[in-house]
Amino acid sequence: METIRFTKNEAAARTIAAYYDTPPMLYVHSFGCQQNVNDGEKIKGVLTDIGFGLAARPEDADLIVFNTCAVREHAEQRVFGNVGALKGLKEANPKLLIAVSGCMAQQKEIVEKFKKHYPFVDIVFGVNGIDTLPDILCEKLATRKRVLRMPAERGEIIEDMPIRRDSTFRAWLPIMYGCDNFCSYCIVPYVRGRERSRASADILREFRQLVAEGYKDITLLGQNVNSYGKGLPEDITFAALLRMLDAVPGDYRIRFMTSHPKDATRELIDTIAEKLHAYEAKHIVVDPVMVATSGSKLLRDDAVQALTAKLLPMAEVLTPNIPEAEILSGMTISDAAGMEAAAKAISEKYGCAVLCKGGHQINDADDLLWRCGSGKWFHGKRINNPNTHGTGCTLSSAIASNLAKGFDLDTAVERAKAYISGALGAMLDLGRGSGPMNHMFDLKSIYCTEKAD
Repeated sequence: METIRFTKNEAAARTIAAYYDTPPMLYVHSFGCQQNVNDGEKIKGVLTDIGFGLAARPEDADLIVFNTCAVREHAEQRVFGNVGALKGLKEANPKLLIAVSGCMAQQKEIVEKFKKHYPFVDIVFGVNGIDTLPDILCEKLATRKRVLRMPAERGEIIEDMPIRRDSTFRAWLPIMYGCDNFCSYCIVPYVRGRERSRASADILREFRQLVAEGYKDITLLGQNVNSYGKGLPEDITFAALLRMLDAVPGDYRIRFMTSHPKDATRELIDTIAEKLHAYEAKHIVVDPVMVATSGSKLLRDDAVQALTAKLLPMAEVLTPNIPEAEILSGMTISDAAGMEAAAKAISEKYGCAVLCKGGHQINDADDLLWRCGSGKWFHGKRINNPNTHGTGCTLSSAIASNLAKGFDLDTAVERAKAYISGALGAMLDLGRGSGPMNHMFDLKSIYCTEKAD
């Protein structure tokens, strides 16, 4: 795997300066995940590096870039709608350049659609083309023709690209790109390619720079961070990388996303437990994902041992589903009484509250909270929405969020279940077939804004 060091495109900077009478303005809108947000920050960095300023509104821009997401059909339709709305701006200002980038542009049929039905779109380039954007822009200005690059997978890692971050306290730090899992509902491996890990020295250098610049909240990004290090010439794991970064002096917190349980190791779980203890973390919610919906085992045996010995005893609440509750309790669960017995046994074993999630199997979306020797049922209703993949993990995350806001556990569970029911009941387009939860549900409602007194 080759690493390419980005350098400023001086020729492009001269072309831009000669073409525009005043410094041109750039507007970038990123759709989708945190990786897309980071890509959008790099697009800003690469283009400001050759002379662009940043516009707050598309109406004030000389170049508009829509950095797109292809995970959900709803996201794609939003992009087509937003791009279509730019036609009027183009008619009013023929010199305006409109570009589309990102995961949608990694699909040949999407590029063809822009070519055929959106003649006012000047530039299309994929997720692997950000470093080539100055050359693409120069080609457009020189030929006055559209530049629509067909998708191409690149195996290189591009380092040292300039970046204009959107926040002064939160930073996204990619540690790897692509994915090798090819889950049935996910398009990521097809648009972002196979897994490619950055060298630890490059990650450490960028991390130290972020700390020196005062960033407090640093999130390590990868489609499956647990598999970091595979294919690198150096012998390093994700757990070792975490320890390396955590050793940097400073006032900050490290987060990471996303991780696949099948690649979790004992070393990683031991490291997470150690750092949670060192950080004196509170309101720890553990969703012990050990078994797939199909019944396949996800965690290897040594990881399960570390999970039960180190991490579960630190939790305020565990949120197993039925198969996981059976593993943790050693019982067979076939009815509500079985859920109560298993939850009681798990609570006594690990000294914490247990929310046994009954949706999908025993009950009709009814969950049991067991703590302090007694149980409380939280009743739900089954919603006819086929896109429910990930609802259990999202429920656990929502509980943790509400605990962090200061709500008591009962209220946190109630609010989390209301959020899940609302999102599913809204029948949002959550993806083709079965896909991840859409977390854009009702962002301005009490679910996200209200805090405990």
